[in-house]
Amino acid sequence: MSIRSSCTAAGALLAACIVAGAQAAPQTPATEPPWRCHIVDDTARGADGVKLADFDEKDHKFTGKDWGGKEVALSIDGTVPCYYYWKAFGIPVGHDIKEFDQELVVRRRYLDKEGHEMKYDQFHQGDLVVAEITAKALTESLDNVIIADLLPAGFEIENPRLESRAGISWIKDTEFRPDYMDIRDDRMLLFATLPRQKERKFYYALRVVTVGEFVLPPVTAEAMYDPAKSSVANSGRVSVISD
Repeated sequence: MSIRSSCTAAGALLAACIVAGAQAAPQTPATEPPWRCHIVDDTARGADGVKLADFDEKDHKFTGKDWGGKEVALSIDGTVPCYYYWKAFGIPVGHDIKEFDQELVVRRRYLDKEGHEMKYDQFHQGDLVVAEITAKALTESLDNVIIADLLPAGFEIENPRLESRAGISWIKDTEFRPDYMDIRDDRMLLFATLPRQKERKFYYALRVVTVGEFVLPPVTAEAMYDPAKSSVANSGRVSVISD
């Protein structure tokens, strides 16, 4: 079992050990020592590992930030079943994201005020960026679709309703309006109804505020009550230069 993560609680391993009386487990003679379960750093694979923790028939929870990137092995002394689960969370070290379209398509583009797609390696600090979100249901009309557009670090939402902004006349009042918007510091969440095979576009404004190179998270869409219908697209990187 491999635990890999870069967050503080990168190697969170939660172990719950329960004597399975309900399974009519055989009684352990009193002369035998209590059974125990061992968690060992098995990164060396075969060599004697470093013991990370022990636990018995009581419920236990273990967390170790230094477990990240290690191979963890569990072993049991005794014959009574032991039940455990582990959980790892954090920011991935790599940036490879699987992109796909499953009965639903979502796409994002960054445009300038004239509607031309911008160069993602040549944003300038202070630029106004128009985010264009396009979504379409492929096989059937979908209700309760959530579209999540995560922002790269260094970008901020400036205007979530661009049809009211002067100087961007190519965005019409007739463009798609979501059922609901949730505007957060790091993302725009849109809740929408998508008719079958009818493309819908939504625009909002971003401001580039910080110089540097940043990860561009993907834009995602998912039918809330049928998550198999989903789409992930347009991850990458952006570069912001000073004027």
